[in-house]
Amino acid sequence: MKVCSVPAISDVRREWAFGRGGGPVHHQVCKAKYLARLGWETVERPEDADLIHGHGVLPPARYDVLTVHAVWPVELVQRPDWWDEQNNRTRALAMRAGKVVVLSDYMAGKLEECCGVKAAVVPQAIDGEEWDALPAQDRQVWRDQYGIREDRTVVLWGKCVIDRWLRDPTPARELAHLSPSAVVWLTGHPYDYQWLSMPLNLNWLGLLPFIEMQRAVTACDVYLATALESSGQGHLEAMYCGKPVLGYDWGGVAETVRNGGDGVLVKPGNYEGLAKGLETIQANYAAMSNAAHERALNYTWRVVAPKLVEVYEGVLANG
Repeated sequence: MKVCSVPAISDVRREWAFGRGGGPVHHQVCKAKYLARLGWETVERPEDADLIHGHGVLPPARYDVLTVHAVWPVELVQRPDWWDEQNNRTRALAMRAGKVVVLSDYMAGKLEECCGVKAAVVPQAIDGEEWDALPAQDRQVWRDQYGIREDRTVVLWGKCVIDRWLRDPTPARELAHLSPSAVVWLTGHPYDYQWLSMPLNLNWLGLLPFIEMQRAVTACDVYLATALESSGQGHLEAMYCGKPVLGYDWGGVAETVRNGGDGVLVKPGNYEGLAKGLETIQANYAAMSNAAHERALNYTWRVVAPKLVEVYEGVLANG
């Protein structure tokens, strides 16, 4: 069988090769890889395909399957005007699709709430093979680069996009203030966010390409997941590497992290709770690390790709 992925898979692979596009682009590259193993070839032209699968909010068209990668949370009072515009575009596109797919139960609920569209949940997935191939010495190389002793806990906030609505790094700064014995790493550009005070145990890593982000993940001890996103894959990749998650009880993170098992989740804005959660993780690190890896195995493309094929088969069966 053949599926046409929109935007064109050649364009998507080119974007990823040049380190552009982020999670949604990586999602499509990995999807094509694992669908091929299940007998689904990803082709360029719609006329050559048995099924057309669109991604994101694209120019008006009708897709057999549409993956919505984000629904902007309507409950946040402070939000840019373009969120509502984007949700309206999502609604228009989703209502024309044969089947809509989202990456978390949270997204399914929000899509129905703001767009009146019911969607199938095919969970966010990661490519475990990309992480299995990493050299074991990467962890020590990174820690040595920053002069970090093995007895210090490194917490990574691993977002490359910074904003004041969803991906606000303030929780990382506050955690650094409240947990001086830990080291907090921040990605993204420092000039994207202005602070009056910067704790000494907080280091900006800058905007990292994927391979460097992988090395940062292997070198850290705990992944800080405080971005208010609909799904997210960074925390799942960290869990696959045995890193417990410290974060907010929100969206897809709340669905994939078992509070007290493979991480600690607190109410958004509870900085004291994050600091106490870090202490809990430190005290139970070995057990939480093993649990995090085991949990992430449920969210690899090897497991998730067959669920997407089920959606394809259902769409084709219904004509």
